[in-house]
Amino acid sequence: MSTPMTSARPRARAWRARWRSALLVLMAIGLGATIAWRGPGVAQSVLDGLKDVHWGWALAAVGANVVSLLLRGASWSVVLQPALPTRPATTPAVSAYAVGQLGNVLLPARLGEAAKVSLLSRRLPDAGWARLAGSVAAHRLLDALPLAAMTIALLALAGLPGWAAPTIIAGVAGGVAALVGAGLLARRLPRAPETAGRIRAAIEAARGGFAVLRAPLWAMGAFAVHSVSWLASIAAAWLGLRAFGVDTPVSASLLVVLATAAALALPLWPGNVGLMQVAVALALVPYGVPRSHGFAAGIGLQAIETVAAILPGLVALAGEGISLAVLRHGVPAAEAAPVGRSRAWRQLPGLRPAGVARAAAWRQAGGGRAAVARIAERTLVSPLSLAGRARARGRP
Repeated sequence: MSTPMTSARPRARAWRARWRSALLVLMAIGLGATIAWRGPGVAQSVLDGLKDVHWGWALAAVGANVVSLLLRGASWSVVLQPALPTRPATTPAVSAYAVGQLGNVLLPARLGEAAKVSLLSRRLPDAGWARLAGSVAAHRLLDALPLAAMTIALLALAGLPGWAAPTIIAGVAGGVAALVGAGLLARRLPRAPETAGRIRAAIEAARGGFAVLRAPLWAMGAFAVHSVSWLASIAAAWLGLRAFGVDTPVSASLLVVLATAAALALPLWPGNVGLMQVAVALALVPYGVPRSHGFAAGIGLQAIETVAAILPGLVALAGEGISLAVLRHGVPAAEAAPVGRSRAWRQLPGLRPAGVARAAAWRQAGGGRAAVARIAERTLVSPLSLAGRARARGRP
């Protein structure tokens, strides 16, 4: 007779299989729509645009994206300072943010945001899951201010194309309005009494995560670090476009960043593959770049961003002592048993957990020093002891 727990596992596996199949269908539809958008010859045109890649510019773009990711993790650490009773260090927040970005690349619906909260709650058990989730939301809302500044700068430099003006302005205005509303809510909502229920207590704890919005100095610091991270993203876009042979001014990189931010605002499927490429191609049309070449550049930019998210994420996973299966199967990181501070390459896909388990058992047995001692005992001590016993017995 099966228990409810064992009977629920096959249902969960079947649900995950159906979810992955649906995601593959959506991605196929997106790619098919992009091919229909440009006609049957788009594939060859895209391949032609990907032939001559300047790898030096591409590596520089990866580095700029990594810098942007680390700076955003640091800005989240600034957001956490007034929200928690004890001020956390910057390194745990940056590590959790890197793992969360890796989860956003591998998982749909931005489930990496939950991984950020789960990982940091392991380091800060007194902070509370709801308060950390509120800080993630506040950190996301702070994107509205740099995006608004970028929109104003683009209007002053080159203006917005007709197709992009309503979408980008409406999105930025909505983000600023949400940020202002969250700030008013964080200031004016009364505190829940100690006898409040669980739901009201969770709401109050989540509201505590927005404490940065009522702390002007911390808000200014988070905005400054956040703005520098967006500048790094603009530099990464400019470098990435140069890597794929698109020589355009900085205003084009500004428009590409704004267009891709709008395209990735709603997580329809992992990476919004296809939608991001269309956004990049449309953003480059006013600068005389053919749509097929712009689509190829969009593929390259997404590949660069993916590599820049995977590398720090794997290193952070290794530092946290958690396997990649934790994110791949959607298990909350807080419930996962650490596997030890293994090397980053042990977390790569295709390596079975058995290798990590053997490495952990080897370390528990004493590691390299114990192995050297056992080898020395077998090769030196044992033969010498046997020779001594032979002499004592009078044997040659």
